[in-house]
Amino acid sequence: MKSHVLPRNLNYNLILGFFWKFSLFECALKRKGYLKSFYRWEDDKEPGAIVDWGKFEEDIKGRFGTVSVPDFKEAVDKLRQLSPGRQVVTKHGTLGFKKFSRRRSQSDEAYILELLKTARNNLFHGGKAPNAERIDEIAENNNILQAGITIIQGYSEMLAVIHDEEMSTQPVPIAAVKAKPGTTKPSPSLH
Repeated sequence: MKSHVLPRNLNYNLILGFFWKFSLFECALKRKGYLKSFYRWEDDKEPGAIVDWGKFEEDIKGRFGTVSVPDFKEAVDKLRQLSPGRQVVTKHGTLGFKKFSRRRSQSDEAYILELLKTARNNLFHGGKAPNAERIDEIAENNNILQAGITIIQGYSEMLAVIHDEEMSTQPVPIAAVKAKPGTTKPSPSLH
């Protein structure tokens, strides 16, 4: 296969759908406060923003049973079964490929999230098999992409529930309450 020619056998709508949903999910996490800063270069004036996956993993621990997204459990089982692997540097300093197992201390929610991020990274960065002539292995596996989209919907639901729980326990600051123009009745301000 020539790397500059798009393969005809790929489901481009499914690939785009997976990327789109993952991107929206990642953006929503940052906007809801799952945010870490980092400096890429010594002379950076402002830090870059990345998702705080560790904080999100802690907050979703034990929440799989609360997800109401249709086929969520089946999608989780499918992704666990297919278990996309990732590139590693071998002890000889060469490129290798490794499927990874759930760590003992890792929650099921965190493990599936790691598999989901691995599928996204594999798709974004190309095939992940050493010595492979084809770079579209993950893109051809519609089962991984379909399961991933359903799982993203489930994680998004968990994020919304967590955010609603936090909002219901936080009082509205006095400074955020203003009277609507032309009335004496206060209303919460979004600014």
